[in-house]
Amino acid sequence: MKHGLAKLLSILLCLSLLLAAAPLAAPVANANGENLAYEVYNGQIALYARVSGSVSSIQIPTWTDYNGQDDINWYGMSPGSWTIGGKTFNYAIVFPISDHNNEGGTYISHLYVNGSMYDYFSYSINVQPSILRHTVVQNQSDGFRVYIYVADNGTSAITSVRVPSWTEYNGQDDLHEWPTATAGSWTVDGQSYNYTA
Repeated sequence: MKHGLAKLLSILLCLSLLLAAAPLAAPVANANGENLAYEVYNGQIALYARVSGSVSSIQIPTWTDYNGQDDINWYGMSPGSWTIGGKTFNYAIVFPISDHNNEGGTYISHLYVNGSMYDYFSYSINVQPSILRHTVVQNQSDGFRVYIYVADNGTSAITSVRVPSWTEYNGQDDLHEWPTATAGSWTVDGQSYNYTA
């Protein structure tokens, strides 16, 4: 009995060593977007991937359709567990939309696992135009002028820019809304602006 137990333990030890040394299955590419998901919140995009098999590296290059790959960024993804839309994903990355020039519209992401294309998808996000900077310049002849730099974020969605103004005294009792700001190109103190009122 003692000899039989020793032999069984020896066989189990050999099996466990063989199993530990056996390579894990390589990921199988799907290339249909079923292994990817995204969320947009607080000026950021979160990308999620579901990958099975042995993973030594995972990257997801991402760019917008607007102006081609001028904004391409290669992101490494981190392991974890996330449930999105009832599906569980085991890799994720969160990055700011500003990495892509604050552009809206169609984003494209390709998922590379261990250096090979694994999956890809495109998705659309809505990014509103944003005011990146503004300045007010006092002018003795006509009061003051406001200069604004507005980024359309790749959407060409700007139809007009309006500039309400008021003094601090008595709140907004003297609120005045300027006519639509004029589009153009101005430089003030080394900064460029594309609207003025």
